[in-house]
Amino acid sequence: MLRSIGGTLVQDGHHVTVWTEQPNYKPSDMSRQMPSSEEIDGIVIKRINRLWGARQSGLIRTLDRLLFPFRIFLKSLFHKIGGTQYDLVWTATIPPVVQGLIGRKIANLFSAKFLYHCQDVYPELGVHSGLWSQTGSLNRWLLAVEKKTRQRADLLVTLSQDMAGTIGQSLETNFQTAVLNNFQLEDFSNREEESETNQMVTQPARESSIQMIFAGNIGIFQGLEHVIEAMQLIQSDTPDLSLLFLGDGKNLENLKKMAERQSNIQFLGHRSFHEAKKIIAAADVGIVSLQGQLFRYAYPSKALTYWGLSLPALAIVDAESELSLTNQNQAAGWSVGSNDPAVIADCLRELGKLDRAELAERKKAVQFWYETNVSRTAVLKQWKVLMRKLDREANSR
Repeated sequence: MLRSIGGTLVQDGHHVTVWTEQPNYKPSDMSRQMPSSEEIDGIVIKRINRLWGARQSGLIRTLDRLLFPFRIFLKSLFHKIGGTQYDLVWTATIPPVVQGLIGRKIANLFSAKFLYHCQDVYPELGVHSGLWSQTGSLNRWLLAVEKKTRQRADLLVTLSQDMAGTIGQSLETNFQTAVLNNFQLEDFSNREEESETNQMVTQPARESSIQMIFAGNIGIFQGLEHVIEAMQLIQSDTPDLSLLFLGDGKNLENLKKMAERQSNIQFLGHRSFHEAKKIIAAADVGIVSLQGQLFRYAYPSKALTYWGLSLPALAIVDAESELSLTNQNQAAGWSVGSNDPAVIADCLRELGKLDRAELAERKKAVQFWYETNVSRTAVLKQWKVLMRKLDREANSR
């Protein structure tokens, strides 16, 4: 996504430099070694090396990620001494709080504007997830640091009005914010291979069957156990509805164990982005599930992937959330405002009654709404407008 945004800004006349590290997001990335410096789509990319031993030790990989912001700060010092100047410093929110703090310090160093891209809302998300106590000294310190970072930002970009509202509650003064959601990722690999095995696994049992899919990280904060329980409740009376889990995560083995005797649930592991898109597009309904109130701190970007592939989404999320309201107001899917398996099961039974003509009409409506409002093209236009505004403000000083 950052490559799409950066390339668009380059085309609009900006000079974009990305400071990053050698690939390490997934364990499989550790075997990859990219050039320390290269240019892609006009974006200058500078990569620092991983810590020694990061490939072999999970502990060192964790330390490597924690130290990344501080290593980037040292890099900025050398660039400042060397006479480099930047007009805008832009960072996201991982590692939590620390990344924003270092981004703010680097912006101060260069006397540059600061754009804080809040893909999630920490430390509030950490409290909600039980990672630390709301009344503890750690949370008080994190919130104080994050509050200052938010106030310092010349522009704070987040993914939903729900998240913007949570951020606003921590600030006494007005702050400049923009809500720009993520968009369907672009496949830069240009690969055309397709797995016959995947096609077989995802083939519906009957032509009339409706296949739902959950694609992405199978984590512990998504309430997917309730979805499994709902599928158990409808197994006998809604035989033409099935569910495919595509991806990996901490909760995968637990869900597999729960679904051992479920003929209406299948699991595929992690697939390449290219393969995953084809598997998702072959389904009928995409599932988004969040634990209660989590919508205030994060937005499930998999919804954008579903919509971008013309799949309506079944959102199992609080009824007052932006995602739920989008489904209701834009005909982008269906919403269940409860994690109660019985309530979810009632909705699944209704989905099981849909015929192919109804699904086809719903997909057309989703495609039209997506292209008009939240497609890659639409969101990139908004990024261009934001950057031009920051440009004008900098030149007027």
